[in-house]
Amino acid sequence: MVKMKKGILLLLFILVFLTGCGLQNLPGYKGPKQDKPVPRGIGLSFADGFPPSELVEDKDFSVRVNVINYGAREASGNIELSDGVGNAYEGVGDDVSGQFRLEGNEGDAGAGYDEMYVSFGPFRYKNLEEGQSATFIANAIFDYDYESIASLCINGFTSAGKKSKKCLDKETITGRALCPSSRICDAMTAPVAVTEIKKNSFVAEEGGEQTIQLDVKISNVGNGYIKDGEVNGIEVSSGDFRFDCDKDRVVFLYNRDTDVREKKIKCISSEGKVDGEFIRTPLIVKMKYAYVISNYYGPVQINRIED
Repeated sequence: MVKMKKGILLLLFILVFLTGCGLQNLPGYKGPKQDKPVPRGIGLSFADGFPPSELVEDKDFSVRVNVINYGAREASGNIELSDGVGNAYEGVGDDVSGQFRLEGNEGDAGAGYDEMYVSFGPFRYKNLEEGQSATFIANAIFDYDYESIASLCINGFTSAGKKSKKCLDKETITGRALCPSSRICDAMTAPVAVTEIKKNSFVAEEGGEQTIQLDVKISNVGNGYIKDGEVNGIEVSSGDFRFDCDKDRVVFLYNRDTDVREKKIKCISSEGKVDGEFIRTPLIVKMKYAYVISNYYGPVQINRIED
């Protein structure tokens, strides 16, 4: 009997310990719940009671959407609202939208996150059939001008005419190394971002032009999707080195069977020389896209008034 008590006490201790560890690792931030600890870009949620948990035919109701900017840059755009109920029954109807503009925290998570409420209504349902319900869907649509600045290290030749080994000729750049000295790090906070750069560089002879090959991976790492699937205006540059890429636009396909989350482009530079043993120069990637974040509430039963 004593052994059983000790076993139970030990089990309780382990559970308390694990629970305590879990609590310590919980993210501390304000704003709507999301699947990821700190979402990339915009977060959405419906305010408590707006819409109400129960709707009544021919009675006014309103909808209020909380929008929060988790990003480092300012974000502005539109919130589009729908309810999945046909126009014959009135309700939200078509082309209902509101605007938002939120400041970014400029890379300082300790500064918190800017948020606001966007209100819609009043609405009311009429001429309902028995058993109808509404599912409210809010879509936040916003433009993003992306820029990340990695560091590119290229070997030259020593004073003795030997190839330098100060830099890696082949390397893979990921994570914070994609923007090591930038306070605003789009690679770590943007919903669509460069997530990997593979570099391969070589030079044929001393004083010759460097050839640098880059494989750049662009990924949808947010909770939403790219509007029209298009990422445009892709530019790669690094000081005196000019890169030509096989694409300046990539398309992410979305349908019932396909959800493409990453694309790759290849870039090559044959212009630019290294005077000295090596050079370290910023590697800048820019692109533009429109992003969509969605959230829904429902289904909400609509109580019909009997004639």
